[in-house]
Amino acid sequence: MNDKFEQLSRDMYHSRNIEDKVQAYPPESAEKSAGAARTKKAMSNAKLATIHPKTEVLGRERELRSLERKLKKQKKQFDKEVESQLVEQAALVREERHLHDGLVKQNITIQASEEKRLKAVHKREEEENVVADKQLELDVLKDTETDLTERLTLQEARLKRLVKFSAYLNKVVDESEAYTETSDIIDRFDTLNMTYGDLLTLDAENQDAIDAKRKEFARSKDMRGNEALGLTNQVAGLQERLDILQQENTKLESEWAHIQNTAAKQMLLLGQLKLATNNLYTMVQNHLGPHKYSPGASFPEMLDWIALFIQDLSDITSRFINPAPADGSTSTLGMAERDALRARPVQRRVVEPKAKK
Repeated sequence: MNDKFEQLSRDMYHSRNIEDKVQAYPPESAEKSAGAARTKKAMSNAKLATIHPKTEVLGRERELRSLERKLKKQKKQFDKEVESQLVEQAALVREERHLHDGLVKQNITIQASEEKRLKAVHKREEEENVVADKQLELDVLKDTETDLTERLTLQEARLKRLVKFSAYLNKVVDESEAYTETSDIIDRFDTLNMTYGDLLTLDAENQDAIDAKRKEFARSKDMRGNEALGLTNQVAGLQERLDILQQENTKLESEWAHIQNTAAKQMLLLGQLKLATNNLYTMVQNHLGPHKYSPGASFPEMLDWIALFIQDLSDITSRFINPAPADGSTSTLGMAERDALRARPVQRRVVEPKAKK
């Protein structure tokens, strides 16, 4: 019985989670019986105090047997209560499992519902964004429609104004042989308009080039004016120098005239000298004989021959005036020296002409 009680205690210890929910209390009958037993024990103890020890021992044995019987009854009752508690515990476990399964299913359902809710919210946000985009596109389309309506109105008004021109172009096509369709006239107009634009651009470029050239011309004109002023100053300086040089030229011309007059006199004197020299040379050649005559001699050669002849005459006259000494030496040139002098070729002196100033 004790082993069964200990096993029951261990089972109850391992199932604390269930015992926390359902706590087992001892029944009221057991409490009352325990109280009565304690009262009787106290009375028996008081009686036994006056009874013989053997009688007391018998009484105690009797009490113990009665207590054992009572304990057995209480254990049986307690076993019944434990069995009922175990049944209730099993029922509670089954109920807890059922509740746990229900909670799990509920959690799964809640999670699925939350996911559905999030998807619905996300879808609603997407739909709101799509609606906003569509509204924005609708506003843009409305603005575009308004703009196109205004442009259509303007085009219709312009078309009404240009109808007469269209009729005019059709009439030109009908009467002209150069154009077969109205588009040809329009193309020709576009070409001429583009050419006109190109000409305007070219004219603007040419105008810019002309302005640049004008500026360059003005700058060049200023530079040329400065250069002309400098050249004028140079011309003034050169004119002054020219006057000075003209004065010097006049002075040099007067000196040149004087030189020419002097040269004329010198030429006259030179002619006279040449004539006299020629006469003297002729006399010398006549004196020497025809074998010594050289008709093509120049003026310096003539002078050499005349100088040689005068030397010979000087020697001859000195020989007659001053007789020779006893040793036969003479102070003048001997005959052999004079013959060598005669045999020596006469070197002609070249007279270079004076350079003209």
